[in-house]
Amino acid sequence: PSRRVTVAQLLADLQAHYEVENPSAWHQFAKQCVDGKHGLMEYWGRYEVQQVTTDALRRWVKWLKGEGNSAARINRKVAVLR
Repeated sequence: PSRRVTVAQLLADLQAHYEVENPSAWHQFAKQCVDGKHGLMEYWGRYEVQQVTTDALRRWVKWLKGEGNSAARINRKVAVLR
């Protein structure tokens, strides 16, 4: 059987990379993009990678805009998700 990878697992791998390469940058990065309200973990963490579709991404961006997130912050989050 194939193993289903979640966005949470990929974010954990990204964190591990940051902690080795640039630990101080992870805390700022996580604060802005990954953790907390509107963070990637809150919305996407439970999703399997295959479920992150263009339509799902559009719905998320629309929701973020409605929640008052700036275009720059949304773009950073989308870049991380890519």
